[in-house]
Amino acid sequence: MVTKKTLIIDLDKNLPQSNIVFEKLGMGYTGTMIAFFNTIEESANFYGVDPDKVVIEINQLIK
Repeated sequence: MVTKKTLIIDLDKNLPQSNIVFEKLGMGYTGTMIAFFNTIEESANFYGVDPDKVVIEINQLIK
């Protein structure tokens, strides 16, 4: 299960299709090396996106 504290790099390794959610929500920089070491929450806050929304959408990909 993905949480707000999940690192972007872990998603990239284990759930690469999560990029669809980031792109949909306008979080374009999540594919950069710097962003890989941020959590979902840190990245969402940077873009002004609700981190809970990101987590919900990514967890729906897993189901």
